[in-house]
Amino acid sequence: MVILYFAASILQIIILLMTTHRKFLCLLLLCVSITLFSQQRLTAEFGSPTTEDFALQSYSPNPDAAGVVLFESAKNYVDVVEDYVKLIKEVHVKIKVFNAAKFDQGTVLIPYYNVKNKSENIAKISAITHNGKLKSYLSEKNIYSTDETPKWSLKKFTFPDIQDGSILEYSYRIESNYFSTFDGWRFQGELPKIYSELHTKIPGNFSYHRVLHGGLELYINEAEIQKTCFTLPGYAVDADCEVATYAMRNVPAFKKENHMLSEDNYIARMHY
Repeated sequence: MVILYFAASILQIIILLMTTHRKFLCLLLLCVSITLFSQQRLTAEFGSPTTEDFALQSYSPNPDAAGVVLFESAKNYVDVVEDYVKLIKEVHVKIKVFNAAKFDQGTVLIPYYNVKNKSENIAKISAITHNGKLKSYLSEKNIYSTDETPKWSLKKFTFPDIQDGSILEYSYRIESNYFSTFDGWRFQGELPKIYSELHTKIPGNFSYHRVLHGGLELYINEAEIQKTCFTLPGYAVDADCEVATYAMRNVPAFKKENHMLSEDNYIARMHY
């Protein structure tokens, strides 16, 4: 009897260890899965290229490219500006030049809606050409505006002192009254891109349908509710927001083909 009792106790211990081991193994696999599928956002500080940025000599997926977008981001959100609720878009772009003689992206065009007393406001335009430790800053007098149609205009500027190995960096902010045309984002352009991101924070009383165009997959596709994210002066209750992040990595340059109707039907972009 003693031997049978002892054997039964040993068997119970073995079963317990196996059960515990399975639970631990499942937990370990879950943690690994979360780590694998939670993609890492990239960030960049304006005006401070990294050592890796300067060291990059070519872009291996497209070694013939004259340059590559190292990083770009757009932040779209709602804010109160001078007592008016407006849509805000903040853009930051960082580009590496490999071959200055073939590089034709040195002029930046920023379209904006421009009608009498209702124009979108383009503010805080900054641009720097980094050549090693030497920084050439864009002068405000070299920023121009041109009217393209009765309702649309362009802000234009050209980077100074572009050389082989230059890093071109710019940022700007758009303030808009037009909530019916919430601006999306083009993940794809004429240059290949290492990382491109759209980050949005939209109060819950705004509802937008969004469509991802093009055949490229999102590297990051995340959305969550953030409580009491938006305060409107004079209102007692703060609004909740949908906070979303969409990003792509290693985006190939878009090449327009003959007989292609509108590139908007094919280029990788998020449309609202």
